[in-house]
Amino acid sequence: MFTVKDNQPGLVEAIGALAPDAFPPAYRTVARGHGRVEHRSLQTAPAPAMVSFPAARQVLVLTRHTNDLAGRALRTEVYYGITSLDAAQADPARRVALVRGQWTIENQLHRGRGTLPAWKTSQARCACGRRACCARRPPLSC
Repeated sequence: MFTVKDNQPGLVEAIGALAPDAFPPAYRTVARGHGRVEHRSLQTAPAPAMVSFPAARQVLVLTRHTNDLAGRALRTEVYYGITSLDAAQADPARRVALVRGQWTIENQLHRGRGTLPAWKTSQARCACGRRACCARRPPLSC
């Protein structure tokens, strides 16, 4: 599973240029949590020849509509992706799980620098100071 982002403009254009009838009916899920309701629809199609990415078998278009609990629309996001799995290897439910798993991994990798762990906010003081505490934990690579 590979999430296509704006740093691959040719790939984004190739997937976005596919005709809507190239995709079968969407697989839809609804999730409620964190004060919002998310409606996701996943559409997949065989990777066309213009998608020149190694081992790409399918292209994915995930549309996510987010509403608050009162039903007011908050945002609509469209994500593109490619996968080396064909339709026989991954049913729609598995593909949705793979997409969500990919975002979980990315969020966990990039979270380390943006937040402070509890041991860094400790008010305990000693002769060596917080410098020694920070030295015990190597920086995360991003």
